[in-house]
Amino acid sequence: MTVTERKHFEVRSAWNARFFRSDRPWAAIQISSGADHPELSDENRVGLVRLGFEDTWEAETDESFNAAMAREILDFVEAMWNRVEAFLIHCEAGMSRSPAVAAALSRIHYNDAGRWFDMYFPNPLVYRLLLDVAARADSNSGLQGPVRPHNAVARGLADQLAEMAARRSRRPSTLLERLWRPPGCP
Repeated sequence: MTVTERKHFEVRSAWNARFFRSDRPWAAIQISSGADHPELSDENRVGLVRLGFEDTWEAETDESFNAAMAREILDFVEAMWNRVEAFLIHCEAGMSRSPAVAAALSRIHYNDAGRWFDMYFPNPLVYRLLLDVAARADSNSGLQGPVRPHNAVARGLADQLAEMAARRSRRPSTLLERLWRPPGCP
């Protein structure tokens, strides 16, 4: 894989993650609200990390995503970066926590949050903490490596969070509301 090629971040629900297959080396980041994680294929899988935290925006609860979890994801991605071509990232629904991880990794590695904010509703706490921890690691070490953010990350973070908040304010509060809301209704 050349330097200019992008890694593939595959975001799925827990149900659909069970069916993921790749003929190339891949690694998985499994996220759940508890200890239950679906069984994944071993074929060509190089690494696996499992995390348990709630899909909440509140940072101060025992069940919230935290800086230690962000560091675990970033360390795992750094260890896998040159060994895999794809990262499977899943949570239960595949709509909030896993897209937040994919968006943050896209921002960190490519200075672009990609399509994740257009197609999903990334969890702002997960997204922000991953970028914050990556930026702190960069400023503390002075190193530039695959998990070190580009300088534009810090400048773009405030704009990205403002855009995310604006999109969230337009988002129906529950999946049921999204499914039952008539077209054209805010």
